[in-house]
Amino acid sequence: MLSRISKQLISTRLLSRRFATYPTHEVVPLPALSPTMEMGGIAKWSIKEGDAIAAGDIIVEIETDKATVDFEAQDDAFLAKILLHDGTSDVAVGTPMAVLVEEESDIAAFANYVPDIVPEVAAPPSASPSPSLTSTSSTSSTSSAPSLSSSPAPTGRTPTIQFRHGARELINESLGRSSSTPLIAHDMLPATTPIAGDPRGYEDLPLTAMRKIIAGRLTESKATIPHYYSRMECNIDEMLNYRKTLKQVGVKVSVNDLVIVAAALALRDVPEANSFWDGSSIVANETVDISVAVATPGGLITPIVKDADCIGLSAVNKSVADLAGRARLGKLAPEEYSGGSFTISNLGMFGINEFTAVINPPQACILAVGGGNPTVNVDSSGTGLETDTVMTVVLSADRRVVDDHIAAQFLQVFKQYAENPKLLSV
Repeated sequence: MLSRISKQLISTRLLSRRFATYPTHEVVPLPALSPTMEMGGIAKWSIKEGDAIAAGDIIVEIETDKATVDFEAQDDAFLAKILLHDGTSDVAVGTPMAVLVEEESDIAAFANYVPDIVPEVAAPPSASPSPSLTSTSSTSSTSSAPSLSSSPAPTGRTPTIQFRHGARELINESLGRSSSTPLIAHDMLPATTPIAGDPRGYEDLPLTAMRKIIAGRLTESKATIPHYYSRMECNIDEMLNYRKTLKQVGVKVSVNDLVIVAAALALRDVPEANSFWDGSSIVANETVDISVAVATPGGLITPIVKDADCIGLSAVNKSVADLAGRARLGKLAPEEYSGGSFTISNLGMFGINEFTAVINPPQACILAVGGGNPTVNVDSSGTGLETDTVMTVVLSADRRVVDDHIAAQFLQVFKQYAENPKLLSV
């Protein structure tokens, strides 16, 4: 429920006096439901024009840059006019989205109402191929197929991703998945009509507002934050055994839960890594709030496990399960994914041994966690061999905030917690 946030937003409603003949009414603008939200859209109205609204009713589902959020009414009213309809996207925050009136008899006066502010809605994709695209298609029968990099220049269409016909099926087959399994999150978006005259069978997949925001923020992060990377290997045999022991006594935790707590305790012990750059100086975070990367149909989102250094393993497990489940449904409240002091991205369950991740600003660090892999080493006696399960983690850090020796200290402490998991039950 977003009552506190909604109250703040409702207080910013615009009072329209455009025509003296209009009864008293309120024009409700598209609200900013996250700190980074500049554009948004309407997923679905829960009521229709003419309906009565009671305080606390969910009246509309709003698409933010990170999730779909329920928007509540704070006062009793009637919905006189919907200005932004279901499926509207790429609308600037503050654009009028509805008109509310106090008296049911006033609804009819707004049948032809036009707001003072014209909604800034992106133009729909062009229905016909561009001239350059048509030209390329017409010559394809007499020349070799062009590479993907030779696609025509943008022509004002909605930004899209293209898949070559059959690529999805081939990749799914190589991964041992069914042909109906989505290849990546973009595959779950509705496809437009295949490009006319193109024998290769490309299909355009329009980007969601969330994907556009992700693209912009990651580009900004890599362009403006001086990333550097530190790698550490951890023996997690004891962690795996400890997890089994906990399971036997009815305590359910995952390897990822143990990693989250290990990182949180390391941040507590090395607070310099739990800081951020505010544009001119380094600011220390007062709490250890771990953002956990979760894949959703629209892209990655990072819900936050708050106070992860002191709530305990069981609480972390329950928090992650709840947040991840609601993130995939687009039902997180803005305060549940906005903020955080440190991010963990774990791809170990997908068979990834090692990778690097892009920092999630304004945070200064993100920890990329790979899977545990059997590794043969010389035993402690020096005369024989033994097999250890090794997990590789890579810390991406903002060099303005975290010096090299701080990154090394953090990883050393993290390694100690990961290899001595009984320390995690504090």
